[in-house]
Amino acid sequence: MADKIVFVQLDDLSAEQLDKVRSAAFLIHATSPGNHQAWIAVSGVSDDPKEFIRRVRKSVGKFDKAASGSTRIGGSENWKAKYLPEPPMVSIVEGVPGPRNDPGAASGIELACGTGASKSAC
Repeated sequence: MADKIVFVQLDDLSAEQLDKVRSAAFLIHATSPGNHQAWIAVSGVSDDPKEFIRRVRKSVGKFDKAASGSTRIGGSENWKAKYLPEPPMVSIVEGVPGPRNDPGAASGIELACGTGASKSAC
């Protein structure tokens, strides 16, 4: 059986948060002025994927808790009422094919609240 990959969406990241996850991300979008979205792929997750994603998001800090897992397409406009009448253009900041992280590895961030961290510490 193929190794299951969990995709983690981190939405509305500040520049500081983005720097924290950059080396682990395979795709980074600029979605609006000062906001970014990053995607991380993790293989070998043995616990509940939703719980794992929650712990990764918590380790990054404040983020959009309403993030649905959908993404915007580079080159499209971010149509939200607060940006009208001049919606920002979504752009791909970085795209790196193939990077996968393992659940305990630290790749820019300590995934799932850090290597060796107990679930209760997260």
